[in-house]
Amino acid sequence: MAVHGNPNSVTSGLVLSLDAGDKNSYGGSGSTWYDLCGNNDTTINGATYNSDGYFVLDGTNDYFEVTDDGSSDFAKQTFSIEFWCYVGPTAGNYEIFWSYDYTAHSSPYYAQQWRTGNSDTTLYGGSNKDGVWDSSTGVHDGVSYTKEVWTHLVWTMGDGGSSKTSTFYQDGVSIGTETNTSWNDINYYTQEVIIGTSPNFFTGRYAGYIASVRFYDRDLSLQEVKQNYNAGKERFGF
Repeated sequence: MAVHGNPNSVTSGLVLSLDAGDKNSYGGSGSTWYDLCGNNDTTINGATYNSDGYFVLDGTNDYFEVTDDGSSDFAKQTFSIEFWCYVGPTAGNYEIFWSYDYTAHSSPYYAQQWRTGNSDTTLYGGSNKDGVWDSSTGVHDGVSYTKEVWTHLVWTMGDGGSSKTSTFYQDGVSIGTETNTSWNDINYYTQEVIIGTSPNFFTGRYAGYIASVRFYDRDLSLQEVKQNYNAGKERFGF
């Protein structure tokens, strides 16, 4: 299936493309947010649609289920996750953007979890190592970002063989990167992929607006992140 949306965006490696501003992805009614890649049509749970082309999540019980089994399309050692979003003023600790997590908060913990950190003004990205969870196992935390504005956020995970590199971007600029030689292959499993909360951490509800979400099966370069930011920025007033 052809990928709709802005033709200037990067399409190489694109696995998931959800865009509330594209009528091919969401026509304004119904409980399905259609994947423009044709892979993972996403179920809307509670989020309300704004005709300006985004969803509103109340931070209480709203989320999207991308799939009930991420092991086919999302179990990648390198990946990029991209949001156009507005993190609202009511957001608190652990507001989750994206989760591919274990059902219980126990081993093997998180395969992919992207959320705000201990302060909602910082970003956190977590991936497990051999089912163990501590600060050396794939945690990238404490990166400051700007909230309460429309913004383009991207989390990439690159694999250098003997290490992994996690990078956060905001509005086409790298805001934090970490390379760790103790990180090894991410341990994936059969589990839901969810936007806006987690199957094991339902207190981590996202509060704010989400306009689009993309997942790539590779780590985008800085130039590619800038390309996607430039392709979408006019829509959000930049």
